[in-house]
Amino acid sequence: MKSTITHGNMALQLVCMLSYLLSCQVLTTLVLVVVTALWRQVDYASRFLMPWQELRRGPTPAQKSILLDYISPLVPTIFWNAIRNRHWAAAVTTLGWLLLMLTVGDSLLDKVRQADIQKDSFFDWPLDP
Repeated sequence: MKSTITHGNMALQLVCMLSYLLSCQVLTTLVLVVVTALWRQVDYASRFLMPWQELRRGPTPAQKSILLDYISPLVPTIFWNAIRNRHWAAAVTTLGWLLLMLTVGDSLLDKVRQADIQKDSFFDWPLDP
């Protein structure tokens, strides 16, 4: 009888641990991923429309308008070119996307570290016969 109670308590502890993980930790990562996906759309639209915005202001050199590419280069290059060309909307949205990606990455790495710690502590529990 005692062994079934112990196994029942262990199962209850496992269920509580899983519900805590799903409610607190996974939920925050999920929210960050959704916000990052939505921000990525804003960032892409801002970078895509920036050459046309420059043309709308009046005659500009081709390097600052029609030949400008904020879509295909790497993120640091995009950020640097946007600052150099004083395209603040593209610079701010790119910086925001980069910060969100770093936040999501850190959140995911934190979850992996916590899972390793919990896995190690799970096997250290004393088991009653």
